[in-house]
Amino acid sequence: MAYVTLRRAALLSAIAPAAGAFIAPAAQADDFTPQNLPSVPTSLIRTYPLTAMQPAYPRSTSVYQVSADVANADGFDKVTRVKMCWYITGATDHCDASDPRSGFVMTWDPANSFVVEGTSNNYQNASSDFTDVDATTKIINFKFKISDAMLAGTDWNLEVTVYNNDINGDPQSQYDTKSASVGYYSYFATSRVPYDYGDVLENPRGTSYDAYQAARSVGSFLANGNSSITAQVTDFTHSTNSVVDDTLTLDVAYTHKKGTVEMVIGNNNNIVRRMEANKPQTIYENQLAAGTGETPDNTFVQDALIKYYGGAKFPHTTYTSTLTIGVGKA
Repeated sequence: MAYVTLRRAALLSAIAPAAGAFIAPAAQADDFTPQNLPSVPTSLIRTYPLTAMQPAYPRSTSVYQVSADVANADGFDKVTRVKMCWYITGATDHCDASDPRSGFVMTWDPANSFVVEGTSNNYQNASSDFTDVDATTKIINFKFKISDAMLAGTDWNLEVTVYNNDINGDPQSQYDTKSASVGYYSYFATSRVPYDYGDVLENPRGTSYDAYQAARSVGSFLANGNSSITAQVTDFTHSTNSVVDDTLTLDVAYTHKKGTVEMVIGNNNNIVRRMEANKPQTIYENQLAAGTGETPDNTFVQDALIKYYGGAKFPHTTYTSTLTIGVGKA
C-alpha cells in the first residue's frame, strides 16, 4: 500500500510586491508661514458744505470745513496720506490743482500735516486739524478758504481719499464723494481813469457839437462765471464851490434841445446803447462763462459819442458826468 505525506505551507507575514510595482512614500504636511495682507483703508465724509460756498477777493471770507472718518484696520499708523479734492463734473482728473477755476486739492500726511496743493493759488488752509478716535481711526478736519477763481455752479464734486501701501509697497486707496455748489462772484480790481472830452463850445450854426471818446478799457475785474457788463451815466453838471449850479441833462429821446446832451456808448463788438441818466445799460452780455481765474481781465473796452446842443450857462468851463461800470451775473 502506498502512502502520501501531506505538508501545510506556512503563511508569509508579508506579501512580496510583484516585479515593477510602485511603492508610495509616507505622506508629510507642508510647512508655511501665514502672510496677512495689508487691509484697504476706509474714508467716510461726515460733514461738508451743504449750501453754496461763496468766493470773495482774493478768497472767501468764510471758512469752510470738510470732516471725514479715516480708518485703517491694521492701525492708523499705516495710513500714508489723506487727500481732499474738489472738481467739476466731467473732469478727467479728479485731483488736478493746476487750474484754480476748476480744481482745489488739499492733503494731510503724518510728516507735513495739511498742505494746499498747486504752485500758486488763492486757496488757503485755515487751521485744519484732526481728532483721534482710537488706534485705527482719526477724524480729519479740512478747514479752508476758497479762491476767488472757483467757478460758480452746481456741478462741483467733493472727494476724500485715504491711502496706505499694499504688500508690494504700492499705494492702495479708498474714497468717499459728495456733490456741492459754488455761488457767483465778481470784483473790480482797478477802475477806469477819468476821461476829458475837451472844451464844449457853442456852435453858432445851432447844430450839435460832437465829442468822441475812443475805445478805452472798462477796467480790470474778476468774475467766476457767466457775466454781463453794464454802464450807467449821470447828467453833466457844473459846480461852484461844490454846489451844482447848472445841469445839461441826458436826452434819450434825442429832441436836440438846448441844455441837453445825447450820449451813446458802444463796445468792441459794435453794440451801441443810448444812455439815460442813472439808468444802467448792458454793453456786454453773457461773457466769461469760463471765469477770469485769479488774474484780472482788462480786455473789455468801451467808447462813447456825445452830442451837445448848446445852452450851457458856463461855457469854457468843466462839466462832469460820472460813468459807472458794473459787472454782474448774466
